[in-house]
Amino acid sequence: MAEQARCEWCSRRIVDDQRIGRRKRYCTQSCRQRAYEKRRQLAGGGTMTVGADAVVMNRGELESIQDRLYVLRSAVEVLADAVAAGAAADELTTVAREVIAATGDLDRLWITP
Repeated sequence: MAEQARCEWCSRRIVDDQRIGRRKRYCTQSCRQRAYEKRRQLAGGGTMTVGADAVVMNRGELESIQDRLYVLRSAVEVLADAVAAGAAADELTTVAREVIAATGDLDRLWITP
């Protein structure tokens, strides 16, 4: 099965049900607009100077990522404590599921060149 396309701006998976024409590059019009604005800034059309390898996000997105990473770290610590305490297999399975749930949609953060 071919890997599903990801948005060039936010890396979310793209649902592209078109059979003909160009493949979608962005998941929403908002992502398309942000990518356009970044290209304009990199070309000197904006007042802000951003390096070509920079990743631009707003403070809300950054705080959301930090919150999710904190939840994930906490879940991993609980799993480590359960292993150290010699928890039963079924308890470890339950804790492992919580760790997986804590990852949420962190996979959308993958950045492709």
